[in-house]
Amino acid sequence: MGDRVIRADLAAIHVPTLVISTTADHVAPRALHRHLAENIPGAQLTEIPTGHLPLVERPKEWQKLITDFLTKQHA
Repeated sequence: MGDRVIRADLAAIHVPTLVISTTADHVAPRALHRHLAENIPGAQLTEIPTGHLPLVERPKEWQKLITDFLTKQHA
């Protein structure tokens, strides 16, 4: 039941959203990331080649993805 509630709420998100998908994540599968991006209006999906903790495994790449996204929102 909780999953259905969350899925229904995705369409109600109306703020700029960046979904970062990790290619080697064994906790949160890429299909889930795609689902989030497809169901949040205007969401942007990007990938980073890492496991579940990109901010630890690839901090510079992760930071750049977020910085670029936020910079674009201010433009």
